[in-house]
Amino acid sequence: MDYEILLSALEGKSSEFESLFSEAKSFSEEGQSDLSSMNGTELSGLYNNLSQSMERLNNGYNNCNTWLSEYISDLNSLESSLASFSSSNIDTPIEFNGEFIDMFGKKVIPTLKTGGDKEANLDMGSLGVTEINGFRVVDGNIIDVSTPLGKGEKYNLSDDDLALLAYVALREQGSVEGAKLELSLMCNLYERNKNNYSSVKDYVLNSGWFANRSLSQYSYPGDEYVSAAKDVLNDGNRYLASNVVEHDCLSDLTSVSPGSIYDKSSYIPGETVIHNRYGATYVFIGFAPNGGDPFGYVV
Repeated sequence: MDYEILLSALEGKSSEFESLFSEAKSFSEEGQSDLSSMNGTELSGLYNNLSQSMERLNNGYNNCNTWLSEYISDLNSLESSLASFSSSNIDTPIEFNGEFIDMFGKKVIPTLKTGGDKEANLDMGSLGVTEINGFRVVDGNIIDVSTPLGKGEKYNLSDDDLALLAYVALREQGSVEGAKLELSLMCNLYERNKNNYSSVKDYVLNSGWFANRSLSQYSYPGDEYVSAAKDVLNDGNRYLASNVVEHDCLSDLTSVSPGSIYDKSSYIPGETVIHNRYGATYVFIGFAPNGGDPFGYVV
């Protein structure tokens, strides 16, 4: 029911009732003052007018009473629906054009509340996105890169520098999606060590963190990779939180717990602790897409 229309109608009926009451009162007062001078025909006319006014008043009252009953019924239904919604254990989103939005139109990733500090998986159909322990993943433990996680520092790198760093990211992860994570990691590491390096390019080439032995075989990585580099480095879009500063190939790991090094399905975002042969310990947040490395934040 359109409640604005209903209220407008009720206001209209209220005005009509006032008019009818005024009309009836006028007839009544006229009758009191002139009744003795009226003949039979005049008295009959006055009675008919009063009868018609009362009938209109009665019909208006009945209509208004019906509308009010419907209005109260709709309000009760709405109250019941809202109570059911608030008591649900799922923050239910609405699917709209392939995305999910909350009741205020904000894009969301729905999660199943478990009553504790952690959140369990909630399948999002075709998107396949879930949130596990606060980490946005697809297919259980692959980092979601469909949208940036946040914004960061912007660098004014040339096209040649973007292509070079995109090439390093390509060699590290092997896909455009994985490159976005690698490029975000470059930013995180450089910004922690920027006092010792002149630029993010200087850090990547000279810190020893990245495998640059392949630069002697450099070739243009492709427009998609350069666009990914521009997206992260020049436009400031980040696909990792700023505290994520680790990733390894599986052969560099010495232990994972819980989980098994070469069983990727056993890694749990936010729970699996990784140890590598370089002495680092970090918490797993997800794998790069398309067979990429495990990423994590240092304990």
